[in-house]
Amino acid sequence: MVVPASNPTIGTFSAGKTTITSPATGDVLYAVEADATNPTSGATMCSPSSQTTSKDATAMPLKDTAGATTTAAELDFTGCS
Repeated sequence: MVVPASNPTIGTFSAGKTTITSPATGDVLYAVEADATNPTSGATMCSPSSQTTSKDATAMPLKDTAGATTTAAELDFTGCS
């Protein structure tokens, strides 16, 4: 998946005025969620049916760097029907 390599720009609107705040500096951290569901019915197929990781394939924080490819940690589902 393609994701931005910067933290979000935040805008607020108050009293008729819009204020834009620049993105925070530092690492751009992500989490990836995987769901095990039947594509036809949407029914869950595993227990648990959802897993999330915020680590990369080397067990480091899942962060994005402009122009680089990052691989999320593998998520293995068990107990599936």
